[in-house]
Amino acid sequence: MSKTKDEVTTTGRAVFYTVLWESFRKAALECGWSLALHGSMARDMDMMAMKWTEDAKSKEDLVEALNSCIDGTFWKEYNFKPFYGKPNDRVVYTLRIFSDFYIDLSIVEKPKLKVAYVRDLLDQLQKEEITFSRMVELLNNPVKQD
Repeated sequence: MSKTKDEVTTTGRAVFYTVLWESFRKAALECGWSLALHGSMARDMDMMAMKWTEDAKSKEDLVEALNSCIDGTFWKEYNFKPFYGKPNDRVVYTLRIFSDFYIDLSIVEKPKLKVAYVRDLLDQLQKEEITFSRMVELLNNPVKQD
């Protein structure tokens, strides 16, 4: 059964955020990052960012580039305050555009290697259980670390 006209509600926010998307995407690519959208965009625009190239700029440079896409906002200085403490070392920046229009940008960087994991790989190398090239591969693409 479909909804009646009275049951359908829209805020127009998704359309507003969609207009900004191409500028954000290009700015991120210029910094060596890739963006993805998630969420409904009914309230805010949720974006995820991950490094896409070997020479990607810092996350601070990424935030500055995205912030320059909304240069007219009076919230600009506030936008550079990250929120830490999210799972998997994810960092979130809230980029305020105006009023209650904003972007939540979740940045996921390469996970930090745990010391025990690195020691275990070195032990395996010393015991000749793995090759040097395999150890380098595992350091660059770590498996789940306990």
